[in-house]
Amino acid sequence: MSANTEYLTIHGVNVALSNGNSILLGGSYGTASVSLSGGIATITLSGATLSNADMSSLLSGITYGNSSDNPGNTTRVVTLTQLTDSGTSNNTVAPNISSAVT
Repeated sequence: MSANTEYLTIHGVNVALSNGNSILLGGSYGTASVSLSGGIATITLSGATLSNADMSSLLSGITYGNSSDNPGNTTRVVTLTQLTDSGTSNNTVAPNISSAVT
């Protein structure tokens, strides 16, 4: 993984996959924070106050990008591992939905 060129676009904001990166997503979409360990980037979205429809659009619209002139041919896998509702019930679900990017 190259933290200098790889990113996820979340709500139209490029979030570099570099350890310690934290960026506001604008409006009620909260913050995206990145931790990197062993070549795996974990992105935590927090502070969002979204309707179910807006959250669905946000998650469906996440894309992967690499700005390198020579990104190589290594497959990247993006996995949605957990969602937690921070409302009054704090419901958690583990969808484990993955998408491979080649």
